[in-house]
Amino acid sequence: MTTDITQAIKGHDAQDPDAPLSADNYPQVAGPVEVPAIPVEVTTKGWGPNTDEKVEQASTPAVTILSKIPPGAGNVRGLVSSPRLMAEQEWMPSNKELKVGNALERTVTLQADDISAMSFMPLQHDVIPGVGTYPAEPDLKDTADRGSLTGWANTGMSGCGMRLINC
Repeated sequence: MTTDITQAIKGHDAQDPDAPLSADNYPQVAGPVEVPAIPVEVTTKGWGPNTDEKVEQASTPAVTILSKIPPGAGNVRGLVSSPRLMAEQEWMPSNKELKVGNALERTVTLQADDISAMSFMPLQHDVIPGVGTYPAEPDLKDTADRGSLTGWANTGMSGCGMRLINC
């Protein structure tokens, strides 16, 4: 990636080389997360036809992030901390009387603000004797708009059985 840090707009630098970089962190367990130092190489060149390129090397500092579990949430599987969480499920076929051997598909859609879709834990499916289940690969999507992040996950399971049960 090449960034011109010498360009000025109305007398102000268009890129501030001293601006801190940020990255979102979504740990799934409590404890330290070690981010090692990352080597960085920057090539600069001044204005004009007879200027040489200058290569500079540096390194980001190593960082330790300590993640904690909120009080009371120690045994909660798949905790999602968000100001807005939406969960929907759909069963297909939805308007048909089921008979032994019919296939049935369940799709669960989760959407939450201020978290990445990677934060959603995969759904667990209990084993039901006489019913074959086939979990689908989750479809994960993040959208960011002016610093606002929304995570979206769509996951499903298909099944067919030799007996009917109440769901």
